[in-house]
Amino acid sequence: MIVILRLLSILLFLIFNHTNLVLGSPLDIKIRGLLIDAITTKSVSANIYWAYSSNSTLIWSNPTFSDGHFDIKLKDKAIKLRIEATGYESVIIDLSLDKSKTANLFLKIPLLKQTTHQLNKIFSQSTTKSDKTKKTTDNKHHKVTNIEFIAVNGLTHEPLAATYKFVPTNFSKSEHYTTSVENPHLALTFNGNDIYAVEIAADNFQTFLGNLIIDNLDSRTHHDTIYLAKELVFLNIITQKVGTLDDIYISKYGSKAPHLFQKLSFSHEIAYETLEKNERYQLYIINDKKDTISHTFQATHNIYQILSDTLSKSINHPNQNYHKSILYFEASDFHLKPESYDHLREAIKRAKYQKELLIDIYAYTDNLGEFYANLYLSEIRAMYIKNTLSAEGISDKRIRCIPMGSKNPISKNKDEASRSQNRRVEIILYNPTISKNSK
Repeated sequence: MIVILRLLSILLFLIFNHTNLVLGSPLDIKIRGLLIDAITTKSVSANIYWAYSSNSTLIWSNPTFSDGHFDIKLKDKAIKLRIEATGYESVIIDLSLDKSKTANLFLKIPLLKQTTHQLNKIFSQSTTKSDKTKKTTDNKHHKVTNIEFIAVNGLTHEPLAATYKFVPTNFSKSEHYTTSVENPHLALTFNGNDIYAVEIAADNFQTFLGNLIIDNLDSRTHHDTIYLAKELVFLNIITQKVGTLDDIYISKYGSKAPHLFQKLSFSHEIAYETLEKNERYQLYIINDKKDTISHTFQATHNIYQILSDTLSKSINHPNQNYHKSILYFEASDFHLKPESYDHLREAIKRAKYQKELLIDIYAYTDNLGEFYANLYLSEIRAMYIKNTLSAEGISDKRIRCIPMGSKNPISKNKDEASRSQNRRVEIILYNPTISKNSK
């Protein structure tokens, strides 16, 4: 009997652990975080609501007031958070935690300030002082309202390519429009006094939902600017051993300016940051032995997590399978600009240290002059860099020169500042057993 009970307990233990393994995500989830102003980064007080996305009908919780810091305990793998702060745009965040590797999460959520709002209108609106009105034959019976829309990045105010959807309350056919970055304005004429549900979307930005109440507007021409916020990805690096890591820095992949590197904040065992969806990033991790390793990834999931054991393995093997250095040249010349010599020395150091890496040298010019003359100049620039590497004892067999001329500019050749960005050489060190396209 004892043997049977022992076997039964072992069987139940195996079933329970197998179930946990299949489910993957913990049942008890603790979400801590910060609410900050997207521009000033100061903390923002707000009400936080949550709902379980797995329910057929969303049932929002009672509000939890936050003075900028919040701490929520939940029990599901699919969660929606709603943040409402006075003077800020409301935010709804979907969190799919199926791939979550820990029960503890830390989120930093930036909020966009609202601009002046018109009564009964959710999105910001300003009105011109012009009394110009489009004349129609039935102006006596129906009010004609002209509105010009533009969707912009809420932080930079740069215009966006966007799609617009208008659904009238009389349930007639909805209307769809698209704009481009080159032509970002959408001018529409509305007849009568209907109310429209408005949906405005742009790639990698949070969708805007609002109500347009025509009856509240007069017959002048109105200009509506819709400020969209970037879709967010939350980065959590679960260290568990804070003492083994001194610093973690992050940068958008390929960034050249040193000020673009940002040191990550820590909350107990979690280093955290908020990223932009579909952007590529590079982590620089420095351990207590002052070893530095880098990790490149694309922010595709709403939560991107890295475990401490992964970092530990990387730190024990600080070699990097892919690295790109960009060097800039004087106009119509093969001489490097002074600020590029440090990048060249760093590339040489890496090439000497990691002899298994191959080296591709891509050379470019601006668009001034004839195409074949530029192609020749790019070849000279590539050979200059190759000879410099060879003089440092790096084997020619590892090096390949690819002159590109004026092709593949990284900046528009519209003025001297942009052309100077295209007068460059890219030194790419890579492991031939790993595809460069996967980096």
